[in-house]
Amino acid sequence: MSSPSTSRFPEGRDILLAQGWSVIKEEGIDAFISMIEDGSERQNFKAEHYVMIYDIVFKMCIQREPHNFSDELYQRYCAAITSYCQQVIVAKLGQARRSHDIGFLSCWNTRWANHKLIVEGIARLFQYLDRFHTVNNDLILPLRDKGFAIYKETVFDDFAGKARTAALNLIQNEREEEDVDRNLLRRAVHAFVEMGQLYQESRLTPYRNQLESKLVEHARTFYRKKSRTWISQDSTPTYLKKAETMLTREKSRVEAYLHKSTLEPLTNACYEELLKQHQSALLDKKTGVKNMLANNSTEDLTRMYSLYSKKSDMKDLEPISTRFHDFITEEGKRIVAEAQAGGIQNDPRGGLVARLIDLHDQYSAVVTSCFDGNTIFQKSLKRAFETFINQDTRFSKLLAKYAHEVLKKGSKINISAGNLDGTLSNIAHLYLYIHDKDVFERAYQIHLKSRLLSDECENEHSEKQMIQKLKHGNFQWTNKLEGMFKDVQLSKELNERFLTSGGGASVLNNMKLQVNVCSTANWPRPTTNYKAKLRPELKKICDAYSTFYQREQKGHQLDWRFEQGTAEVDVQFRTGVKRTLVVKSTYQMLLLLIFNTAEPPNYTITFATIKELINLPESEIANHLLSLYHPKVGVLQKKPAGESLGDDHMLRVNPAFNSPSRRVQIPLFSKKVRSGPEDPLEPEIVKARNTQIDAWVVRTMKTEKKMRHNPLVRQVIKQLEHRFRPTKQQIKKRIESLIEREFLKRDENDRGLYHYLPEGLID
Repeated sequence: MSSPSTSRFPEGRDILLAQGWSVIKEEGIDAFISMIEDGSERQNFKAEHYVMIYDIVFKMCIQREPHNFSDELYQRYCAAITSYCQQVIVAKLGQARRSHDIGFLSCWNTRWANHKLIVEGIARLFQYLDRFHTVNNDLILPLRDKGFAIYKETVFDDFAGKARTAALNLIQNEREEEDVDRNLLRRAVHAFVEMGQLYQESRLTPYRNQLESKLVEHARTFYRKKSRTWISQDSTPTYLKKAETMLTREKSRVEAYLHKSTLEPLTNACYEELLKQHQSALLDKKTGVKNMLANNSTEDLTRMYSLYSKKSDMKDLEPISTRFHDFITEEGKRIVAEAQAGGIQNDPRGGLVARLIDLHDQYSAVVTSCFDGNTIFQKSLKRAFETFINQDTRFSKLLAKYAHEVLKKGSKINISAGNLDGTLSNIAHLYLYIHDKDVFERAYQIHLKSRLLSDECENEHSEKQMIQKLKHGNFQWTNKLEGMFKDVQLSKELNERFLTSGGGASVLNNMKLQVNVCSTANWPRPTTNYKAKLRPELKKICDAYSTFYQREQKGHQLDWRFEQGTAEVDVQFRTGVKRTLVVKSTYQMLLLLIFNTAEPPNYTITFATIKELINLPESEIANHLLSLYHPKVGVLQKKPAGESLGDDHMLRVNPAFNSPSRRVQIPLFSKKVRSGPEDPLEPEIVKARNTQIDAWVVRTMKTEKKMRHNPLVRQVIKQLEHRFRPTKQQIKKRIESLIEREFLKRDENDRGLYHYLPEGLID
């Protein structure tokens, strides 16, 4: 292409419209369009050629009126673009409309690509108009925007439907697993996006209205048909795998050739048809969620959760969590029923508590690994266990006993060091699920007392670890447990100081002493208050320690509890036979020491004499003596033989006692007492519960001043249910008690209405 001459427009003269436009049209617009359409090298449109056309436009726009042709050039620019669209683009797309989808989309892509180049190129030739004419006229668009607006009106609006149909047909083929040209689709779809982006008033409106909405509905129809076929013939795991694959592919399509804004509406539509519409059927199939749980199909459970957790509100997880709850409830009820049918047992190796811990461990792992620890499933697990774990009122004590078996020395429960923390965590969770937390807490505290005073704690770190896990249930109570450990440590320090003092060494002689000073604020209160008579040698030691303690801890009082201790006693059964008896109760030691007073030749003592010398209740003495003359032990002999004891029955140390061990462990037997189907609550717990009910009734009435019976009962239950579940009858009795003690009074005209009396005093 030769460079055009400018000599035809002499300097100093105005360029007429016809003359100037002829050059601009033929040597500028037509030449540039031909270059693009013919596919020739852009270098042919030389820089000097561009400068010449630009210069002509510039001069025609700065000439004085009436020869300022800015408006005329803008109109003729629009006419030239319109003519190109109608005569070239529409004609070629009209021909391609009759071809196959790929042929039409190829033409659609080419036409749009060429038009963009042409608009950009020609707008540069008329750039002066944009700088000084279009910016000062609100009624017209910039050249570039006007060029794309013309394309939309003359081309896009007429052929977008055909392009959309062709694109949807190819996408349909790809969903049917046919190979398609994704680059062709990407360019075709991008034309819809660019139509809005380049034509500034529309943004993404053309893409959304002309393509996206139809694309989403097309996907919805496709998956509606597919899902109906799959749901009738596939198992739940197979169906979920197919759904996962389809959703992944749709995401891949968006990434490959659709606009990113399409991802949400498209995947939502696919989700609705593939998963939401068939959720109940999928979950309730024989191969559904309960079957997955029963077979521990973690991969399938994880996939199910992943698919249904896509929605931000998580509401579609609720049907899964409901079935999760129902399944665990059924399993738990079955375990409890089996335990009740065989008598509630707490065999550490496979009893009720052990089985429920295994159940909780299994499905809490499912919540963590498969359900991402989602709180919906944590709550379902908690509700399920609360449903069946409280069916038997004895479970609280069984759980405390199980924890005792786990933590004490020589435990029968085989737990590796790596699994111990998990076992303790499961115990803590079950504690949180039980309603009678106060029953568990007292039983646990009594067992801990036994471990501490008998030196049966296997590992102090594990003990403190357990306490930390229990803090979530009752911080105040666990503080008492920590205080018990502090008391034991302080007791060791006191014993060391006592032994190093002159008084301690002088009274002990060949005996050893270990005293545990247990503060009443931390330790469980004893159920009895017996004061046994001490042998002189023991009384001397106790008096010496009491004197020492009063000196060390001024203002504190000691109350000796001999039933809480253990002892080792050297016994000479006969000449040459000496054994050390390890007894489980200090009372057993006191009973054995009485036989030092037995006189020859028979060395016997009557039961009546023993009662007089030890001054304990007969039942208490009988239980401890039974442990010594029981046939399985045989440390003592009793005449006449038998379990019962009479005042004239004779007992003596068994001279024929023999044992291969130098140290002999003496168990603590007691007479069996039949209990009903439910263990009665201990008096201490009943008293504590009554106090708590009283406190909450008074606290509520003090705030409300007057209140009706039913709302008051509901409020008290709500406040106490985290500790225990009081019955309405229990609360009614406590209200009657408070009325008697003049904390409350009934309304004179309405017996169901109570008034608060501030001058009342709680007993």
